[in-house]
Amino acid sequence: MLDDITIAYSREAHSRIYRTLNRLGFLSIHKGNLGDLLGGSQMTKVVRMRFGIVVLAFAVVMLAVGAVQAANLINNGGFESALSGWTASNTDLVPSATWAPSEGSFSLDLNGFEAGSISQDIDTTPGNSYTVLFDLAGNPGIPQNVKKFEISAAGDSAIYEFDTAGKSGASVTDMGWREESFTFTATDTTTTLLFKSLHNPGAHPDKAQGVALDDIRVTINLPTTKDQCKKGGWKEFGVFKHQGDCVSFVATNGKNSPSGS
Repeated sequence: MLDDITIAYSREAHSRIYRTLNRLGFLSIHKGNLGDLLGGSQMTKVVRMRFGIVVLAFAVVMLAVGAVQAANLINNGGFESALSGWTASNTDLVPSATWAPSEGSFSLDLNGFEAGSISQDIDTTPGNSYTVLFDLAGNPGIPQNVKKFEISAAGDSAIYEFDTAGKSGASVTDMGWREESFTFTATDTTTTLLFKSLHNPGAHPDKAQGVALDDIRVTINLPTTKDQCKKGGWKEFGVFKHQGDCVSFVATNGKNSPSGS
């Protein structure tokens, strides 16, 4: 027996909700499609869920979206507008006809003819903490091996890797995308976020086959001290209506959700 349930959620939350529920096998879409649904600021998707997992599915939605979520500070993190917003060197924009992106129609190979990089300047507040989320895979071409890259911002950095073993042939439709995260603390009002390939073998074609990136997002981490709410600091988070709203959120360890979210 199947139940039809209508779930309404914001445009920004669409991709993560869909991928999370679909990967867990909780739903199959039977009305509308992604292209149709991206047209408005609010959307309603009818999903057909297996009987008996309604409560669990809604719990997954809440985990996927988050009860409170600050605005994404990255421009064109899914590369749907080519490389608009990014400063890029030696990279390849890859359409879905070549391999399946994690979302949308495009992803990025961080190696063009050789190891490359992308960067973007974002507005930040000194002393505040930010989280970078991104989807990671790798060019599935032969030879298959471990691809590495470095992410850096505000003096913080980390190295990530992806093993492409077994990701050739039919795997271009199943790239093995996984979500990764990186946290930094801003030291200036503008911060450069840099993704730099460390995959630099001596010969082609491997030299032109790096990590794949998609769905890059940056959000400010919500306050943990009342001082972060003072002197207009509450405005930086984009989810509070006033200072008292921000202070209440901190005082209750997040139990009192921002009234502006």
